[in-house]
Amino acid sequence: MMRNVFFFMIFMAWLPPVLHAASPLPEFYYYDASEVPGPRGSIVRSEEVAARLQGAKGYRVLYRTTTFGGAPIIASTLLFIPEGQEAKPLGTAVWAHRTVGIRARCAPSILDDGPGSHAFSSVPGLPALLQAGNIVVAPDYVGLGATPSAAAGTTVHPYLLSSAYENVFVDAIEAAKSFLAKSASGGVLTTLSGDVVLYGHSEGSFAILSALPSFERLPHPEWRLRGFAVSAPPSNLGSLLPLQRTMIGQILTAYVTSSYARVYPKLKPSELVTPEFSQVAERVAELCIALPDERERQDGLFESVGLGPVTIDNVTEGRHLTTVALSEEWRAVFDDNVPKSLDTTATNALEAYVSQGGADTIVFPASAKEAMFGVCSYARNKAAISLYPYRSHDNQFTEAKDDFVRFVAALLADGTFKPPSNYLPVLENAEAVKKLRITFPCSALPFN
Repeated sequence: MMRNVFFFMIFMAWLPPVLHAASPLPEFYYYDASEVPGPRGSIVRSEEVAARLQGAKGYRVLYRTTTFGGAPIIASTLLFIPEGQEAKPLGTAVWAHRTVGIRARCAPSILDDGPGSHAFSSVPGLPALLQAGNIVVAPDYVGLGATPSAAAGTTVHPYLLSSAYENVFVDAIEAAKSFLAKSASGGVLTTLSGDVVLYGHSEGSFAILSALPSFERLPHPEWRLRGFAVSAPPSNLGSLLPLQRTMIGQILTAYVTSSYARVYPKLKPSELVTPEFSQVAERVAELCIALPDERERQDGLFESVGLGPVTIDNVTEGRHLTTVALSEEWRAVFDDNVPKSLDTTATNALEAYVSQGGADTIVFPASAKEAMFGVCSYARNKAAISLYPYRSHDNQFTEAKDDFVRFVAALLADGTFKPPSNYLPVLENAEAVKKLRITFPCSALPFN
């Protein structure tokens, strides 16, 4: 008990001072220090979301997990359950979301505002996965959503710090298992089959790669990780941040410097970014990139200090950076936060699928090669990779999304997945050419 309280005090001490008044969270998300101690994956509370999806129900759940350094904390997740399939063991699909922001109020589970809300629309393939007889778990990451009452308005998500993601998925699945065990319908208990598949995009890919080792020590022998799919997977930030040349890249840099400087107080942002950038970085980091109006405000803040785009396609030429050569201190902490799965091999072979855009200016193809090699090694070469040469960071996932959903559904149904074939459009059609897809196995990874 004392150890748990000690770690919670460390987490509280890490929280930054309030810089601006933020929108209050729904009361559901606040918790007291007395609620933190307890088994990982145990439920603190739950409530049904307002949005409705035919044949399914959605819930918000607060559950116990850990953050960086193993410190205990409470996190939030969305849980979707199909109706009318109580007699059938259900597979578990776990969605890992892209970057939404680093403040608690940016959590995907909060962006639920009635019918057609974010709660149902933000999870790719949700209706299909539910109709196939699976539950879908969509965690907020640590620091998003669930917030200590004593720290209202000040919680910050440890963005792209690998240890903060290590247990969030396993513990969210444990919470789903507990929820189902308490939700018998008509006297028939809904249970899980034990099969789990993870899929995610961008930050979600980083989260999955950080969490994979936790699936080597699952709490229940019947649980089986069947595979994982990652889109535009970041690996070492040391090879990504110095290459950022867009407005979105500047926003993500603000999130990184804001989070890392709090966890590593000896780091000097001035060794990475310019004074002009530092003037507005914290105000940028307070805003949610997932909300269009706040995204515009982030651009406005950068433009106010002369860091706006210099071309119509939002290229900034990296004027927010002091150098492209990282200091030893920054490089060391980025190296420490490379997901551990990229340096290990799974005990058992896993199915894996990777997609990457050749025109990605956030996770550059050359920078993604470390993640691709790592995925192939971890999955014991049972991976397929789809490259979209003319697609950008998000556009390629728009193209690959259906294949990701098919990957998840197939592995939860019978454990096998047939990768998509190459797509070679008619070259005379310029728009069709942009959809070019080249799919290859690990043995043909074209980055040697």
